[in-house]
Amino acid sequence: MELRQLDHNDIPSLMRLNDALNWTFTQADFETVFAGGLMFGYMSDEAIVASAAAFPIGESGASVGAVMVAPDFRRRGLGSALMRQLHDHPSLSTVQFRLVSTDEGLPLYEALGYRTVTRLNKMARRMPWPRETGKTAVRDVRPEDLAEVVSLDAEAVGGARADLIAARLKQAYSAKVLVSERGQVSGLAIGAEQRGQLLCGPVVAKRAVDAVALLHALSHQYQGQIRVDIADENAPLLELLRQEGFQRETHPPVMVRGRETPLWGARFNAPMAQMFG
Repeated sequence: MELRQLDHNDIPSLMRLNDALNWTFTQADFETVFAGGLMFGYMSDEAIVASAAAFPIGESGASVGAVMVAPDFRRRGLGSALMRQLHDHPSLSTVQFRLVSTDEGLPLYEALGYRTVTRLNKMARRMPWPRETGKTAVRDVRPEDLAEVVSLDAEAVGGARADLIAARLKQAYSAKVLVSERGQVSGLAIGAEQRGQLLCGPVVAKRAVDAVALLHALSHQYQGQIRVDIADENAPLLELLRQEGFQRETHPPVMVRGRETPLWGARFNAPMAQMFG
């Protein structure tokens, strides 16, 4: 088998691996991967049989995702080797790594030095979502908002990731900002469609009620399911979402390896996606 760095030309093979695992990534998701991160994979007979990606968060962090191993190639150490490839990459070797684990991946990550620091509540509800609009000032993201959007996201996740945000905005079904009375952008929500559901994130707002207002505006007129991932410690937002008819589907662990630094900032409400952090 050949280990190499992947690129846009590998998306068809990545989609076949994704489908074999019954995962829900889309072609647009993988296009965002290559716009905002780096990805390695193992090849066998010109097909990708294992993959892993990392997305820099400023200069001190990185999120790991899309760790996939084909069923017939498991228990061969491919996942561990790919993770070490990311850990030792020159652009990532001194950072804090973070990821959201599946139940199957937990032993692998623990063996590599990751520890669980919290859990995400994957909250979902079917649309439509009837709700009073209220007086919260929410509007569509405009091209001139990009610098403020990147800055808000950086404050929330602990470092800038301009390329990833720009790619996610390009992929987005909907993107909204919260505007203060002075006209300043003070909150953010991006929603990308993923096989019949609207995956909402990042969500950045100072108050839980503002996060809910952004989510409602984001999903307006959407016909499928809306999903947002909320950490355990964000109890006020979790309670508001339950009152709005959201239910928890799964409760995966968030794991960290490396330096002891805060995982998220004060305005953080939801990650971009399990893959991107």
